[in-house]
Amino acid sequence: MTLESISIEGLKPQAVPHQGQYPSATVSPEHHPSDTLPALQNFLRRMDEAGLSNKGYTLHALRHTFASELLNAGMRLECLQQLLGHSSIEMTRRYARLTDNTRREEYFKAMQIIESGGVHGHYRRHSPLPQIS
Repeated sequence: MTLESISIEGLKPQAVPHQGQYPSATVSPEHHPSDTLPALQNFLRRMDEAGLSNKGYTLHALRHTFASELLNAGMRLECLQQLLGHSSIEMTRRYARLTDNTRREEYFKAMQIIESGGVHGHYRRHSPLPQIS
């Protein structure tokens, strides 16, 4: 997905303000390598068109939002890791956050499978555990 494919209207509800101490420094062209400058310039232009300039929104925050939205829509963490270009799954875990609603849905889905007898793993013991003396 490129910034060109993101609609301006789509930025408004999804973009998250930067929580850092100096948000303006994070959207300034002089703080980014030259290979990311065109994307940054496009992002700043789109933010201006959306009326969101100078409100603390950053490419970095949008990247976190993008990762979290995909994770909560059901994308596996390993796929998300590759899409984001992370070398470690731990970095992807830091980027993408599950919502409470997703956690709740996953819990009840798993419990329904367990309660219906759909899990028959080798970890189940059918004999009592030995007494510890």
